[in-house]
Amino acid sequence: MPSRIAACLSLTLLLAVSSASPAKAHEFWLEPSAFMPAAGDMVEIRLRNGQRFKGDSYPLVRSWFTRFSVIEGGRERALTGTEGDDPAIRTRLSVPGTAIVVFHGTPDLLTFETWQKFESYLRDEGLAEFAARHRARGLP
Repeated sequence: MPSRIAACLSLTLLLAVSSASPAKAHEFWLEPSAFMPAAGDMVEIRLRNGQRFKGDSYPLVRSWFTRFSVIEGGRERALTGTEGDDPAIRTRLSVPGTAIVVFHGTPDLLTFETWQKFESYLRDEGLAEFAARHRARGLP
């Protein structure tokens, strides 16, 4: 019987993306090497960033997350890898059935030194209307 890992990962991904703002923002997702792996199969997990499921793969950087694990058969185990690896994780699934990959990222703050640089960023991202909204609210 095929594993339901793919269905679970797809549902998790769909929920994460659908809860994001409709603005033209970048998405972040976890991409497994196989969507229907069996127990005992090795699965690689890539950290991806882009738009509309097209984007770049990023290496494992521990400061980017506080929790990275997999839950199988009601037990959670940490996913470990080597700093700088891409794909970020290689893990062997041990239990038939659904597996849930858990990733808690750390906040990533973006700071601009000038209002002009911020406006340029907004234009590049297709968000120029937010500068006008900011001014209309009388914000500094």
